[in-house]
Amino acid sequence: MDRRIVKAPLLAIEEYKRSASRGCARAKWELAKIYRDGDIVEPNPYEFMHWLTAAADAGIPEAMMELVVRYRCGGLVLKDPSMAFEWLRKVAEQNYPLGEFFMGCAYLQGWNVEKDAAEAEAYFQRAREHGDADLFIRFGRNFEFGMAGIEVDLERAKYWYKCAADMGSDRGYYSLLAVEKVAKGGRYETPEERDRSFNDLPSVQEVRRRNKMLEEGDIHMEQGYYDKAVDRYMKAADLGNAEALYMLAILYHDGEIVRRNDDISYDYLDRAAIAGSTDAQLQLGKIYEEGRGRKQDRERALEMYAMAVANGNLIGYYELSRFMDHPEKFVRQRYRIVR
Repeated sequence: MDRRIVKAPLLAIEEYKRSASRGCARAKWELAKIYRDGDIVEPNPYEFMHWLTAAADAGIPEAMMELVVRYRCGGLVLKDPSMAFEWLRKVAEQNYPLGEFFMGCAYLQGWNVEKDAAEAEAYFQRAREHGDADLFIRFGRNFEFGMAGIEVDLERAKYWYKCAADMGSDRGYYSLLAVEKVAKGGRYETPEERDRSFNDLPSVQEVRRRNKMLEEGDIHMEQGYYDKAVDRYMKAADLGNAEALYMLAILYHDGEIVRRNDDISYDYLDRAAIAGSTDAQLQLGKIYEEGRGRKQDRERALEMYAMAVANGNLIGYYELSRFMDHPEKFVRQRYRIVR
């Protein structure tokens, strides 16, 4: 076994710990997940709880929500509904839609607080203002199937599915129709059946098509069939695949496989960043920071680095840390991260 393969993850942990010691809240949360999931090192409940608490105290909403679950259900900490509610209140105060939704459920169903329909509706409204279609489907499923300790309520399930459908989600629209059929005496789908039904929806099929085009492009590139590779990348890019867009940006900049054209390269790079490519976002950050090919623009550079962080690339934190002491606050002010 290549020792570098073993050593690299351990070096990453050490880098996270150095970042955490300098006050990087996001690094604390990443360390908590490392010791929780066991993908890099063996799971360690003591290290997990240490870093989880540190991340929650530093204001990372995902960590705070994890503590809510731990205190509600027990496991590694004693079951404590009052502590669960306190952490839920704190995360809801950050305008974090997941926290706002569950705070609404707490007031709706009386989780360690007096039932208050008006307060519940106020928090649900905040969750709607701050959430997106994927979250609304998740909220609807909680009410439809009685998940996460929430009582079944088909009317509320319909409400959240409609919120998702109104944002253009075909999964939200399908779920809304499914619940309406149940209300009229139709057959009740299980969550697993619902997921299988989603496979036939246009949005899911489109994701499959663009991923297939990207995969075929990679295979042709490895085999040296460059014209076919570029054709597949372009088809995947036309379907919005961020990796294909970034690959085309590189190809047009290098000029070895297609004729070099920096205007086309930058266009693909911009589109890749918008589509969610963190590589494109980090590269654009450098371009704007150094003024290479674009007018130097520090604020735009910082936005690109923050966007990369919001999409899960922690290198963006390093880039931001060269300009500020608390990059996690800068990111939170601009992007809502819900994972």
